[in-house]
Amino acid sequence: MMKKLRIIPLGGIEEVGKNCTVLEYGDDIVVIDLGIDFPGPDLPGIDYILPDIAYLEENQERIKGLVITHGHLDHIGAISYYIHKIGNPPIFTTPLTWGLISDRLAEVGLGHKIKPNLMKPDQGFSLGVFKITPFRVVHNIPDSM
Repeated sequence: MMKKLRIIPLGGIEEVGKNCTVLEYGDDIVVIDLGIDFPGPDLPGIDYILPDIAYLEENQERIKGLVITHGHLDHIGAISYYIHKIGNPPIFTTPLTWGLISDRLAEVGLGHKIKPNLMKPDQGFSLGVFKITPFRVVHNIPDSM
């Protein structure tokens, strides 16, 4: 049987927030971003809205890495809530974005327990069957890829 690439958006489609996309090929999973959303006035008392990661929890042993594109909270905000629930996969990101992530991890006592894999533009790496080559993009936060 021929393997198929599955692209599974867990958030961030037709909305601003909860950015999280799963790439799955064969037995390998790569997660791109793990963000939060901010509630509107129709949800009083709610601080954050998190993506539904039940699929990742069920398949955590297949996750090869978490790749973070940039440091906005809608892309990094759920990491401190979910990193242990998805098996502590290695995190791949840029130096500035790692600084923002590590501040959030420190808030929940995980500051020194998780180490980053820092990415550089045009420097490829592999995660399971996936070959990833980050490239810079223009955005309103530095170190975006």
